[in-house]
Amino acid sequence: MTADDESSGPGLTAGGGSLKVSRTPEGVRFAIHVTPRARKPRVGGLYGSALRVAVAAPPVDGAANQAILIALAQALELRRGDLVISSGEHGRGKGIVARGDPARLEARLRELAGD
Repeated sequence: MTADDESSGPGLTAGGGSLKVSRTPEGVRFAIHVTPRARKPRVGGLYGSALRVAVAAPPVDGAANQAILIALAQALELRRGDLVISSGEHGRGKGIVARGDPARLEARLRELAGD
């Protein structure tokens, strides 16, 4: 573990990658890696090229997915309805589509990822 990894917080390391963000006409598309049942909910850092999202909710009956959307909405300053899980509904790796200004969203995502 490097000093850079430690500064990202426990379990939320930079991982040496870079966040992949695709702009769409209505916003951006990006990948996340989820840690359910986390002691401390958090959005930030990277897992490969995906943004790390830790939520306290368990992966049962969609509770973690709802917590993910709420956490991302707060972190990106969006309404929950502006976010959609486009893939990975039942796994830790998920695709997210965020509606809004693509330039602002991409800049905020890169800030959260530590890029």
